[in-house]
Amino acid sequence: MRAGIDYLERAYEERSGAIYGIKGSCLFAPLRGEPRFEALLRLMNLG
Repeated sequence: MRAGIDYLERAYEERSGAIYGIKGSCLFAPLRGEPRFEALLRLMNLG
């Protein structure tokens, strides 16, 4: 899971447009509840 969150944080830093679909995507369901994932959602104003 750590590698997945690392990738998402990097995508956010690089302003990848596709990252804004992470909140509703079932692909990221295993990351929900992870503190770093939740912090990333808050940073993106999605949390």
